[in-house]
Amino acid sequence: MAYLRRVDGQTVLVVANLGARSLGGVRVSSEDAVLPAGRYAVRPIFGGARASTLRVENDRRLRDWSPVAVLQPREVYVLELSPTDGGARVREQQWVP
Repeated sequence: MAYLRRVDGQTVLVVANLGARSLGGVRVSSEDAVLPAGRYAVRPIFGGARASTLRVENDRRLRDWSPVAVLQPREVYVLELSPTDGGARVREQQWVP
């Protein structure tokens, strides 16, 4: 399970394995436009994920992004997404969900 949440200018991605078995090769994608295009720094707020980056193309969808190599049973990651280029920040202010 994965979902995005925006509160007070902060964007977080929650990725969770609610099952009893480990999940390898986990990929996160979105059917709809969810973020402005640009690069994002990914900083773990909760869970042992490493800091990384995420790129969102002009269609504003997440595509086949791997937050971690393996999600252990009942493991949860909360990841803060912050634009790393000025363009994404400007577009984010103009974006209306």
